[in-house]
Amino acid sequence: MIIDSHVHVKGGDVYRREFPAEYIIRTMNEAGIDKSVVHSICLPPRESNDLTFREVRKYPDRLIGFAHALPLPETLKESITDLERAVNDLGFRGVKIHFGEVGGRCSMDLVSPIIEKAVNLDVPCLIDSAGNLDLIREIVKAHPDAKIILAHLGNVRNEKLIDQVLEVAKANRNVYLDTSYVRFTWKIADAVERVGAEKVIFGSDGPLIHPLCELAKVKVLKYLAGAETTMGGTRPITVLKEWREEYEDLILWRNIARLIGLE
Repeated sequence: MIIDSHVHVKGGDVYRREFPAEYIIRTMNEAGIDKSVVHSICLPPRESNDLTFREVRKYPDRLIGFAHALPLPETLKESITDLERAVNDLGFRGVKIHFGEVGGRCSMDLVSPIIEKAVNLDVPCLIDSAGNLDLIREIVKAHPDAKIILAHLGNVRNEKLIDQVLEVAKANRNVYLDTSYVRFTWKIADAVERVGAEKVIFGSDGPLIHPLCELAKVKVLKYLAGAETTMGGTRPITVLKEWREEYEDLILWRNIARLIGLE
């Protein structure tokens, strides 16, 4: 079983592309993926959720919907009420929150009510923090009962920031990391070693990024175990002391299945 935990119906790329379910399923089949968690961004919450639901119901046995919440003053109420609708009426199993959509306006006052609603609904929050580690730390401290998945190991562009995110995940039982579009691919091995395979979740950020590319980053981990070199540096490039057979199942499907209550 393989579950891709991070797939866009509507993406956040410069062209704000939309991807029909048929295309998502095609890429899933090419990569050998059984199910995908899908969501939309860059639209008002209700419009995003309706778009996602339209595509999910084409392949309800393969696609799992996540709601979209937009933490802005003008959309906060809609984000909260439509998250409840998405979970209770549409059957969605989580919520995507993208700090990058709102720029510097994102704050605890705007994010906390959405997190609280997700906790009440018992669904995880997939958060793209856009590198805002201070806000992530505030959220984790204020919401110890929330199921928080940090996309891209917390950041796609800053290796040192990823190291700090790994420490946050290590110190907090409710914080998980997804592997989607991780440019510093060796940091996935670091995450497994330092945080634990039970808190690392496969995602692709597809279908614009083909899931087969991102899947390879997980599949190769078993070959990295025991291989480390400092090359004169202060820390090994890759630190993965051992690879256990169960790690791959945990990362590729068991962890996300547990979080979203998938039988």
